[in-house]
Amino acid sequence: MKNKQKYAAAAVAAMLLASGSVFAQSGSNTTTTTQAGTLNSAVVDQVAGMNNIVEVVQTEDGNVATVLQNVSVGNEVYIDQASTANDATVVQEGGLNNDADVDQDGDMNVGYIGQYLGSDNDADIDQDGNMNDAAIEQDGGLENDADIDQDGDANAAYIGQTGGEDNDADIDQDGTLNSAYIGQFGGLDNDADIDQDGDANYAAILQDGGEDNDADIDQDGTNNWAETNQIGGENNDAEVDQEGIGNMAEVWQVEGENNDADIVQDGEMNVASISQTGGESNDADITQQISIENEASIMQEDGLDNEAEINQLHDYNNAFITQIGGESNEAYISQSSDYNIATINQVEGLNNYASTNQVGEGGWSSILQEGGHDNSAMIEQSGLGAAASIEQLGGAANSASVVQNSFGDRAEIYQYGGDNNTASIEQDGTFSTAVIVQDMASLNNASIMQETGDSMADIYQTGVMNTASITQSGELNNASISQSGTGNSSVINQQ
Repeated sequence: MKNKQKYAAAAVAAMLLASGSVFAQSGSNTTTTTQAGTLNSAVVDQVAGMNNIVEVVQTEDGNVATVLQNVSVGNEVYIDQASTANDATVVQEGGLNNDADVDQDGDMNVGYIGQYLGSDNDADIDQDGNMNDAAIEQDGGLENDADIDQDGDANAAYIGQTGGEDNDADIDQDGTLNSAYIGQFGGLDNDADIDQDGDANYAAILQDGGEDNDADIDQDGTNNWAETNQIGGENNDAEVDQEGIGNMAEVWQVEGENNDADIVQDGEMNVASISQTGGESNDADITQQISIENEASIMQEDGLDNEAEINQLHDYNNAFITQIGGESNEAYISQSSDYNIATINQVEGLNNYASTNQVGEGGWSSILQEGGHDNSAMIEQSGLGAAASIEQLGGAANSASVVQNSFGDRAEIYQYGGDNNTASIEQDGTFSTAVIVQDMASLNNASIMQETGDSMADIYQTGVMNTASITQSGELNNASISQSGTGNSSVINQQ
């Protein structure tokens, strides 16, 4: 995309070379320029004044239109260009109630609007064609609004808003191989929206600082990529909605407060990830619905009151949640249908809670909680051949629970170190296997309940004052308890 300096250079060159330049100062100025043919140039420069209006209409190819307005009130600029390789530049500095509109119909056109230090600024660029570039920059000022609409392929759009208040930026693209970028820096009440309909499109939003930031990306098609970055600030909200095949969505939130990130994908072979670092009261949610072979991951690091949730509907999906440090972290994974994988890792946190729920055949769930204390982990599985694993390393007052209710399930709980740990496994299906290991700890409790036959249960405990119990119903069951230490007790009940 052409940068601002290139536009400025083009404007100066046009002012020097144009045969029909217009200069106006003060008063209520109205300028209308109509040019038909190729390689035409129109330059309008208005300084101060009120209710200034500029209208430029150019047809054919290779035309250049430049409008400069400085410290004026009630400014309006309209540029209409048709055909190929046209260039439109509008610069409005200071003033009130500034309005700039650029309409280009054709291919390889360039449109630029710059609004600086004014109030009630409104900028719109509408391009219909292929390989067009559009850029809007708004610096300072109040109640800034920027909109770009592109219809065609291989188009590029950029909106940059710095400082100011009540900023709003919108980009709408319809076609393939399009790219859209919105950057909002500082400011208050920032809102950024990108909507793309087509294939192989790219959308990015960056919000740095500021308050009450909101970023939304909506993509409909295949092989699209969306990413959102929110740095610092308060009350940040990011949402990505994708529908199609082979899409990727990424959200990063760094050192903010009351952050909320949501990704919704509908289709096959999609990838979604959310990363939240630092900050407080962070919330991350990923939903992948009516889809197969999707992957979802959430990373939360060193925050407070963090919550992460992944919901996947259909087969062969993978879900990963990692929470490092922080306090009062919660992680949830829910998967429906067959052959899904769920993994939760929580490291060095306090009062952590992790839960997975899988409905369908061949589900595999694992939870790792390392360090910290008062951690709780729970796995629920309903389907043939499910497998579950919970590891709790170190810490104290940890609890782990697995509930399975189908044929051929396998469950394992491993607790190492720490005191006052509790582990329980419940299985309601034949040919099930349950293992609990509690090592190098005291005052631990382990229990296994199997309600049908042809199952196997084992409990291993080392340490002191530990208790263990196994209850089995049905025939051809096998149970064993091994305890090493003092003051331990065990009960096996087979009925």
